[in-house]
Amino acid sequence: MRVLAIAVIWLCFLPLWAQERQSCYVFMPSVNRPRAVQDELKTIFPELEMVVFGRVQEFYKRIQEDPPELVITYPAVIAELTIFSSELNGQRAGTTSEPYMLVSVDSGTATGEGVIGVVDILGRRSMQQFVAQITGESNPKLRMVSKLEDLLTLLQFQDVDTILVSSSQVDFFRQRSRLGLKVEELPNVRSPLPTMAVAAQVSNRAELLDLIKSRQGELATAIGVERWVEP
Repeated sequence: MRVLAIAVIWLCFLPLWAQERQSCYVFMPSVNRPRAVQDELKTIFPELEMVVFGRVQEFYKRIQEDPPELVITYPAVIAELTIFSSELNGQRAGTTSEPYMLVSVDSGTATGEGVIGVVDILGRRSMQQFVAQITGESNPKLRMVSKLEDLLTLLQFQDVDTILVSSSQVDFFRQRSRLGLKVEELPNVRSPLPTMAVAAQVSNRAELLDLIKSRQGELATAIGVERWVEP
């Protein structure tokens, strides 16, 4: 009986995540496969149930069915999730953002209609508005894909005139394509690095933030973040 009482007291002083693993959902399409990223994150954060999604529809659906305590994704995505608030911004090479780039085939126009290839991170309607803000075009014509490598296919088959990516992703296309690629940096607009957000109902917010920051040096290869900083 005394042993049981001691065990109960000990559990009361454990952090909440040590008693029952809390969940962290990650959505940020990259050059790495979702399963590989998930396995790496599980190794870094064994205290958390890490789930990595490759498609925005799956990410949104899972959040509706089984909301997590944490999400790591892009700020534009978090803005669509009203139950989460951004707590930490990802930083790399001393900055929390990077340039947006337009990549096209150097030989000229494919469709002649200014069609832009993009990875869908918001759903069609929101992506239309999102790309319009970035490019300055009032009604951009989009071809949306779910995987980064599919953008290369669009270029190769001339289904788009250009693709919209962040600067860190350009080398991925250069290394995998024999096409001559033309790269243009968009002025006065930058692509934010991933952000970590916490659900409103979470009671151990400070503990979770400390946990995430304590392993920040291990995240560079998994999600391209070297450290976390407060907004």
